[in-house]
Amino acid sequence: MKALYANAPRWHSMADADILNSQFVANGAQDATAPGPLARIEVRFTSEHAARKYAGALTSLFYGTAENRLAIDERGRPHDDLVHDEIQRRLRSSLPTSVEFQVRLQDQLRKIAICVGSPTPNVAVVRAPILLDAASTGVLWLQGQPETALSSPVIAVPLAGSHFSFEATHALVSVASRTGGFCEARLYLGADGDPASAWVAEPHNGSAVPVIGALDGAIWATGPRVEPPSTAAAWHLPKPAQPQREQCSNEWWVRFDDLIRTASTATPELENHLRALTPADLPWRFGGLTATAHAQFMAPIENELLLALVPTDSEVIVGVDLHLLEAEALEPVLLHAVAHLALGHVRPGDEWGHWDTLQTATTREPHRQWDRDARDYVAARLARPRLRRIQSIEDCTPNERAELGLWRMIGEMLGESRRLHPAAERYQNAAYQRQAASRMIAMFEEYGGAMLCDGVGLGKTYVATALMVHYANRWRDQWAATPERLLEDPFRITVLSPNSVVSTWRREALPPLVSYGVPLATVRVISHTKLSRISRESELLETVRGGMSDLEHLLLSDLVIVDEAHNFRSLAARRTKVLRDLLRVQPRREARRRVALLTATPVNNSLASISTLPR
Repeated sequence: MKALYANAPRWHSMADADILNSQFVANGAQDATAPGPLARIEVRFTSEHAARKYAGALTSLFYGTAENRLAIDERGRPHDDLVHDEIQRRLRSSLPTSVEFQVRLQDQLRKIAICVGSPTPNVAVVRAPILLDAASTGVLWLQGQPETALSSPVIAVPLAGSHFSFEATHALVSVASRTGGFCEARLYLGADGDPASAWVAEPHNGSAVPVIGALDGAIWATGPRVEPPSTAAAWHLPKPAQPQREQCSNEWWVRFDDLIRTASTATPELENHLRALTPADLPWRFGGLTATAHAQFMAPIENELLLALVPTDSEVIVGVDLHLLEAEALEPVLLHAVAHLALGHVRPGDEWGHWDTLQTATTREPHRQWDRDARDYVAARLARPRLRRIQSIEDCTPNERAELGLWRMIGEMLGESRRLHPAAERYQNAAYQRQAASRMIAMFEEYGGAMLCDGVGLGKTYVATALMVHYANRWRDQWAATPERLLEDPFRITVLSPNSVVSTWRREALPPLVSYGVPLATVRVISHTKLSRISRESELLETVRGGMSDLEHLLLSDLVIVDEAHNFRSLAARRTKVLRDLLRVQPRREARRRVALLTATPVNNSLASISTLPR
């Protein structure tokens, strides 16, 4: 496994990395809100289209959570006034595009950046604050935008303080797998060097660990090997495990609280208690602030000095006045000092020391790099155990389960359950119309009928034609093994429309459906007027091209679409009575007819208007 990482070819040279950096942030690969290097996940796909689709899926997930959004075009120009649809259009274009989000992680704004199109077209790059060796302390829930159909509209991203924990990378890679065309992904902690971790679409050897989803793809984690391998979203190639320092136990924190309340009288005990958090080979001790008199610092000491790390030849003196602060204020200061020691900022024999005020030790947005590193270390390693790691629905609280269930119900109501046949999804480009068609299909399955009440100009006709494509292709798939059945008993469709738009249906709406698997010979358009004038000599009874009449076709139709359905609200009207009687006759014993009512004005004077429409 070590050889796999050592010899893995890189997708970007250092020059390419510089190009990526300049596209992501004007001031380099730094987090603008909490500066420091961002980890980089490079995801390779089979095509540029697949890479851009993945970038669009991540954009949809982060868009609603982000407090600020910035799109950078191919010329490096930033745009902070684009809505979600405009950003998605840029991502679908053939030009290099990057998107930056500022997301609040544990009360701190952090930056997540997504780049696609350059320098390698089929590679999408994600930059985010990630800690590899820190346990998860929280969860960030992401929900996709309604206009973007995602296979996993809700995902959980584990957090380690103000960073993503390593488990979050599994969630980000799983999105790539579910959008299609995923080949492999690699995690880098710097602009160069070997990858810190990798994922592949297919397992290469026995050490690969499957990434498995739970709760309809909301939660992702590695798990036991699965059969067949294709049921895993991806396969993680872990590097050899590195020793990690365990989080402080509840007992440690209880003792710490007791000691800090009596810090001025129990200094030796407090010192020994904190030694468990610092490297064993680093000698240090508490001392007074008088130790700073002969120390050297990189920057002049500011007023209200509170903490100083002073190196000597044999040890580091932690200068702090334990008498001045209450326990609540002293705790973050001492943990900040421990973080400096653990990170090796000051060691015995160093020339320079480090000082802190209450502001620099406790602010959420410190301006010095060492203080930022210490802040992140405390958040990741020295956080009190409050939250737990969620791996399955069993780990969720009742409130969280209820919230997930509500999101799922909303997703189904909005048509996000992916009910449409692939041919219908290719036919219908508008996301809101696909959602409407999906929602109507769900209502067909439950009630046998549905009413679409969109306003004028919103495309009710194209929702109806999407339904035609869906059911015609599903019928063909059902009887693909017996093509003679398709010829003898096709899926028939009838459209009932006002006489003024019959020609529009026949000339404009129906012909394009041939390219999406709908035989036009199985579709008839009948005007409302013919139903009003039905008699023994009616045109409805005349055979069409030597075949069945329009009336026979209507009676045998599996899908009936009633355009401008409000014309049938009067129970006294002849056409209403005729249509009600005809729809009572079911074409098949094993499956009932679906009826779609299209109208922009379902209510006339009262809600009773709805109850009189055909059912």
